[in-house]
Amino acid sequence: MLGGYIHEGLGWRAVFFVQAGFGGLFLLLAAALLRETNIRRDPTALQPAQLLQNIATLLSDRRDLTDVRDSSTPTAMLGLLRAIDSGEALTPQSRAHLLDLMRRCATGTNRIRGLLPPEARVEHKTGTLNGYTGDVGYLTYPDGRRIAVVFFARGGSNRPGVISTAARAIYDGFGGGGQAAGLAAQAGRVQNAYAPIERSAPAGSACSLGGQAVQAQC
Repeated sequence: MLGGYIHEGLGWRAVFFVQAGFGGLFLLLAAALLRETNIRRDPTALQPAQLLQNIATLLSDRRDLTDVRDSSTPTAMLGLLRAIDSGEALTPQSRAHLLDLMRRCATGTNRIRGLLPPEARVEHKTGTLNGYTGDVGYLTYPDGRRIAVVFFARGGSNRPGVISTAARAIYDGFGGGGQAAGLAAQAGRVQNAYAPIERSAPAGSACSLGGQAVQAQC
């Protein structure tokens, strides 16, 4: 409607000038009011030579799902979750926003969330490829204790079921529900569910953010 009035009163070119003016105003407001979320700034990022190099790399670099730069391991993903939780990777505002998005994740309800009790708070992100099913995130007990969990599952016919069973076994193993033995027995393929591990975790891993660690191999 506003554009119509501007067009009639000032001509069609004026519409673009008004849009440019509003864009400049919002840019100034954003620069003045929004805080920087990148806590590890690259001082060369906005230099023309670096910008051109980045663009050239994006245009010339072939990327696919087998590229190691688009891949991770359970150990590396667990390290990322630790960094997010500790505040090393994000500002408090960005961390709170990311965790809220993870809490509202609508996919994979039959994975980590599948067998957990209603009182368990889950903040997670799923991943799915051909022959691969993943789910990573945090489990929080009613008393505030938190666990970071990572599940990368390949092969088999019921990967989501294995993930949900292992997640419940881990949750109960740290004192969530006291049914870990029964759930582990139902899984049939969950081994060493509560064995301490080093930082080199294999197929699936979880750790309490207080220092303990457990491993679930499926």
